[in-house]
Amino acid sequence: MDKYNFVSESNKAFLRFHSDYSIAGAGFSATWQAVDVSGCPLQTLTAREGTLMSPNYPHFLMAHLDCATTILAPAGRRIWLQFLEFDFGAQRKNDRDLQLQEQARSEAVFEIDLSGGNGPFRPFQLPGHLTDGAYLSEGERLRVRLKTADKPRGIGFKAVYRTVVQVHEERLVDLSNVTVGTLLHLNYPKPPPPHVEFLQHFVAPVGHVILLELYHMTLTESRSCPGGTGIIEVTDNYADTNGTWWFLCEAATELGGRSESSTLAITSYFNTLYIKQKSGMSGVQLNATVKVYPG
Repeated sequence: MDKYNFVSESNKAFLRFHSDYSIAGAGFSATWQAVDVSGCPLQTLTAREGTLMSPNYPHFLMAHLDCATTILAPAGRRIWLQFLEFDFGAQRKNDRDLQLQEQARSEAVFEIDLSGGNGPFRPFQLPGHLTDGAYLSEGERLRVRLKTADKPRGIGFKAVYRTVVQVHEERLVDLSNVTVGTLLHLNYPKPPPPHVEFLQHFVAPVGHVILLELYHMTLTESRSCPGGTGIIEVTDNYADTNGTWWFLCEAATELGGRSESSTLAITSYFNTLYIKQKSGMSGVQLNATVKVYPG
């Protein structure tokens, strides 16, 4: 045996070692540490910013956990939550390990409730979703829950949060190991939040270009969309002399459920693009594919 991890069910553990003349070997070496599980089963956080981690992160995900954390913001504020790492052993890299990945998903369940009455959801369920891991609460409360069974995989999660009034967030998306990916709106699979400016900077390896294909969108010459809905801004700073901007609105849906738009394709001049989700009284739906090609 090279390594064995034992986790006690309570705050006490007993180790007993016994040998006699019939046993020969090098013996054993062990280390121990106390794991903070004070956030289980329930805890409430009221700090304006902080860090959330699964118990025992970043070593391994412990079994038989049921931990729920509620973050409360001051009146009039919302909560921005962003994951720095999320490893539950179910990352889908190919189709050969589907059974193992489904088993890993059943052994560890993580849910987020953004308030607003839309119910909880499980993040990181869509393979190839490039912009998963950032969420904004719909009100002054956000709740996360981690529940594990007998044999969870992975090392757990680490996230940071802060309370915000005006939401102007920016995020870098590294496309170094990406050839094809999906870009969806903030808070997916829940509705996009209102009153948000969320800028994402996509960077591909040098010598490559980014092809952005947007679905159910129409070009507009103004910087606003009808009815106070949100707008998508795509910026290429290197196209043309002073850069090029595209302003996109959600396409109207005709009777029968047909959309008035077709696919819009935008190719970067060099290896970078900026995409801003700018919502008004209501959020803006975003559904796009990102592809990286040698330039």
